[in-house]
Amino acid sequence: MSTRFTRRTIYCAATALVVCSALTGSANSALASTTNDQQAHQLTSSNLLALQSQQWAGWTHAPEAGLTFDAPAITTYNNKLYAFVRGTDNGLHFASFNGTSWNGSHSVPGGGLTLNAPAVTSYNNKLYLVTRGSTGNGIHYNSFNGSSWAGWTHAPEAGLTFDAPAVTTYNNKLYAFVRGTDNGLHFASFNGTSWNGSHSVPGGGLTLNAPAVTSYNNKLYLVTRGSTGNGIHYNSFNGSSWAGWTHAPEAGLTLDAPAVTTYNNKLYAFVRGTDNGLHFASFNGTSWNGSHSVPGGGLTLNAPAVTSYNNKLYLVTRGSTGNGIHYNQFS
Repeated sequence: MSTRFTRRTIYCAATALVVCSALTGSANSALASTTNDQQAHQLTSSNLLALQSQQWAGWTHAPEAGLTFDAPAITTYNNKLYAFVRGTDNGLHFASFNGTSWNGSHSVPGGGLTLNAPAVTSYNNKLYLVTRGSTGNGIHYNSFNGSSWAGWTHAPEAGLTFDAPAVTTYNNKLYAFVRGTDNGLHFASFNGTSWNGSHSVPGGGLTLNAPAVTSYNNKLYLVTRGSTGNGIHYNSFNGSSWAGWTHAPEAGLTLDAPAVTTYNNKLYAFVRGTDNGLHFASFNGTSWNGSHSVPGGGLTLNAPAVTSYNNKLYLVTRGSTGNGIHYNQFS
């Protein structure tokens, strides 16, 4: 049997082939476009995760900083980072870090003992170490000029506390804050010669832990764990009046004291989370951004310590095992 092909038949077949090819090409292009979009999304997500991980350098043990049963305290002074701890003997010990290596552990002379974490800041070209005394619940301080210590002095104006104090510099004065024996917040200021205090922070803010304090945007910021709910609350002081207490849910929950510092024109608040991990949020003067988790699996059983040094943010903690000091840096 023979088969006959007319011009019309050939034309229709060719047309169908062209249409089929066009449809197949469109489908392939659409499939390729979808695949490329998925790959681009996966690449973008991978890059974002990699970028977030790269921002933190990773946890490092600093054996030179000694052992402690409590939170460390850190500050910058004379182009170095200083870390202080209440030692296992209740004495005060410290080490310094030049950005590469640690030098320590040194003991603060004079026999000062404490039952809590210390507090430290730099003021008037000196480093000031402030603690709750081992007897009497009063505040004691010592200053370091880079080579020698001045000796321990009691500051009764700073009030009484069952916890660690918090200190910072603001408006050319050193400010010391404590959780009072009434769980309220109290403070005193020091001009280099004498203390002025004790004043109570108005507004009824209560806490069950040590406060945290820093200066930011020409104000003094006081940050605490609330007495109920484990949330973070803050108040600001402009030198003459307080703004009032505000809850910052973005800063997370904690069973301990927070830690605060300023870095890259923002205020950063860190907490030991209810999972013993490290979490943080940043504040731009208007709103909070958080809560973020510090990567790397670092855990702690106490409050963290934080400061800025050499254009980086340094986070220092007591490890969850071994009582040693560990640090991480963010840039």
